[in-house]
Amino acid sequence: MTELSNLTRDVPIFVCAMAFPTVPCPLHVFEPRYWLMIRRCMETGTKRFGMCLSADHAGISEYGCMLEIKDVRTFPDGSSVVDAIGISRFRVLSHHHHDGYNTADIEYLEDEKSNPSGPAWSWWILAVLPLESKAQLAILGMTSLKERLLAIRRILVIITRKMNSRQELVNSREWNN
Repeated sequence: MTELSNLTRDVPIFVCAMAFPTVPCPLHVFEPRYWLMIRRCMETGTKRFGMCLSADHAGISEYGCMLEIKDVRTFPDGSSVVDAIGISRFRVLSHHHHDGYNTADIEYLEDEKSNPSGPAWSWWILAVLPLESKAQLAILGMTSLKERLLAIRRILVIITRKMNSRQELVNSREWNN
């Protein structure tokens, strides 16, 4: 976390989708404001930017994930594909606009235990579960690994019950035919 501690003010923010620590986040960048943002991240050597969801009332979500750029491929039309990976969660303290894109002052979130982000598989599960962004965002902001894993467990129980109910319905229709 010490290598990130100096990147807390005016962090460039890409407003797009959910991102999670340890999970790859490929992006197709086609808006000029984000071309500029990515170019600046590369030129300054930070190779990092934040990813947040859009929030109607606040502009950007309260929580996000710091991404590290691994590779950028630029096309003749100016658009690019950015290969990035989530490295750390953060909370937005305040946000601003700079040259058309969002920036934010942030604080990094650390789990209560010694393991800063828990097992990587927990983020992968969260990334692929069929959840609304609001639910994913609530879990992203949790600093207790136990709390986060219990939330994922509750979600899996609900999904399993729904799948079992559907199977029972299918079985009853087959029986009645």
